[in-house]
Amino acid sequence: MMSRGAVSRTVAGSAAFLVSMLATAPAHAADGAALFSANCAACHQPGGVGSAGLAPPLVSRHIAAAAAKNQLYVPLVILNGLSGQLALDDGTSIASLMPPIGLYLSDEELAALVGYIFALNGAEVALDPKTISDLRPKPHGAKELRAVRESLLP
Repeated sequence: MMSRGAVSRTVAGSAAFLVSMLATAPAHAADGAALFSANCAACHQPGGVGSAGLAPPLVSRHIAAAAAKNQLYVPLVILNGLSGQLALDDGTSIASLMPPIGLYLSDEELAALVGYIFALNGAEVALDPKTISDLRPKPHGAKELRAVRESLLP
């Protein structure tokens, strides 16, 4: 049988271990920057600057406006993909053919990725993973998403 002191040390040690695990929990959370690097940067380039003729910049007036007007636009594009002509900030346009990559990400990962994309535009947006979960069964077509994109700017 353990002495009262030994039990106290064991309980204290277990509590300290639990506290240390909870303190490091954010390190285990989805990392938006790493997810962007792994899933988006090949086309949209590091920092979201875009790639001429391939992918539009994610640092744009459209994304910045989405942070204020329609935060669901970005996760909907990631979940559904987006194709067709897109107007860019510089007055040109690009033919987009983005696949629906959100199908391969968890709700938590997608929420972190969306937060990172908004942060590239100077906006602090934290979508709840439940919001992402609620969007999944509601597909949106490219025409609808382009209309949402156009409605973001005056």
